[in-house]
Amino acid sequence: MHVAFYEASNLTTPPNSIPNKVENFSYAFYKCENLNTVPILGNNITNIQCSFGYTNIEIFDVTLPENITNMCRTFEYCSNLKEFRSKISDSVTDMRGTFQYCSNLKEFISVIPDSVTDMQATFSGCESLVTGPSKIPNSVKSMFQTFRTCSKLEGTMEINADIDESIAFEYECRQYTGYQQC
Repeated sequence: MHVAFYEASNLTTPPNSIPNKVENFSYAFYKCENLNTVPILGNNITNIQCSFGYTNIEIFDVTLPENITNMCRTFEYCSNLKEFRSKISDSVTDMRGTFQYCSNLKEFISVIPDSVTDMQATFSGCESLVTGPSKIPNSVKSMFQTFRTCSKLEGTMEINADIDESIAFEYECRQYTGYQQC
């Protein structure tokens, strides 16, 4: 289903479900600007890169398949996305830019699994983000500009990754002091 509905700007409702035989779901609904609901995803999907970028989804609470390894730029520029409440697969390694420029994302209600290695720009441009992940696992090797412009972050965040936290919180986020390097 790679690029199946790419730029189908009039699409508002997707199929009810994605078949279990589908593995590559990348760019499936990319730039479907009027899409406001999400289908039930097939159990064998491993790649959801850019699959919901530039859509009109407000709350994402769909069960994600356990086999997903790639979430790179999955929701980029989803300006109406306010909440993410799904369990992220324990197989995911790549979360680069997953939520970048989701300017109205306020709550990330999930856990970053220990399998993730790349979080570069994951929340970059999420200017409304108040609740971020409570913990960044030590498996993460790259956090360049992960929280760039996330000036509304509250609470504490345990960072177990061996990174320079100043590069993760660059630009209008320097006042956030709730991180604890472990």
